Amino acid sequence: MRKAQKKQAEEFIELLYQAQKEIKNSIEKQNIMLAMELLIQCQEGAIKLGELIETTEGEGVPTIPLLEQYCELAYQIYSEVAGNRQGFDPEIQNDLKALETNTILHFDMEEEWKKLVDFVKKIQDSVIHDIKGRFEVVFLPYKASMWDSLESVWMAANADPNCDAYVLPIPYYDRHADGSFGKYHYEGKELPSGIPITYYEEYSLEIRKPDAIFIHNPYDDGNTVTSVDPRFYSSELRNYTDCLVYIPYYATTGGMSEGQKQCMAYDIVDYIIIQAQKFRKFFDPNLPEDKLVPL
Repeated sequence: MRKAQKKQAEEFIELLYQAQKEIKNSIEKQNIMLAMELLIQCQEGAIKLGELIETTEGEGVPTIPLLEQYCELAYQIYSEVAGNRQGFDPEIQNDLKALETNTILHFDMEEEWKKLVDFVKKIQDSVIHDIKGRFEVVFLPYKASMWDSLESVWMAANADPNCDAYVLPIPYYDRHADGSFGKYHYEGKELPSGIPITYYEEYSLEIRKPDAIFIHNPYDDGNTVTSVDPRFYSSELRNYTDCLVYIPYYATTGGMSEGQKQCMAYDIVDYIIIQAQKFRKFFDPNLPEDKLVPL
């Protein structure tokens, strides 16, 4: 399961905890309609969570039977609250207004509520311990000759059993004197052999929303000689990930050119990798200190 999906599951469980409190309060206050609506919402949410886990992890995860038992218990309590053993009877749901004026059948709500809370705790523990959160990271080289700036990071990500790493070479264009785009270039086939390449049109950043994106082009629209496809400017990539990282395509033994002091992507990315702390002085001093990460 993706890290983002696992976080979503954990956030839903927190909502379940809150819902259990509201269910108990509603029943104690004889608010039948609200209690029934909350029980239905909890069951529907638990079913959706189970479907998500089955899709990403398969059916063998211990969380699945816990969710099924939780749904059964919610069904039973719904039936008792409604005063009808048929449970989710459409006629009952269509006559909720009438139920508002009735008193709830007397049963041990404290015990039933504790059962609900206990199941939520078991579900939470299972999500935490039985489901591994996987990272999905994307590398966007544009020139094959600059791949070595990203390669060692990709190798580490690719070797991590809890990480899915994708290499998406992106196209770039020569620019005419007036700034318009000229010749189209795609160098995906020129990367070293053995690197699994994903064609950029076959991976939707908008849908997949990777946990991190690594780039080695910081210029966006600011380069007068070439430009990557505008779909891959840092301002666009920012919309599809929570962690955008720029790794310079050059290495230096001394200083840096003035043109590298401040580039368009610097204010947008989350991190800029620099060779060593001593090179911090070559960057714009207005850049946040924690954005620059020295190797």
